[in-house]
Amino acid sequence: MDPITHGLTGAALSYIPPKRQKTMLVMILASLAPDIDYITRLWGVDIFL
Repeated sequence: MDPITHGLTGAALSYIPPKRQKTMLVMILASLAPDIDYITRLWGVDIFL
């Protein structure tokens, strides 16, 4: 899945009760965690691989 799908999934899951103020942020960040390796592309493809 792409990062947009991960983020939207995390946002959708954050609406499941009980709603807390920080729940949405935590769920979105947690759902994006599998794609954190894409940050290494900023330093080049060799480091990404």
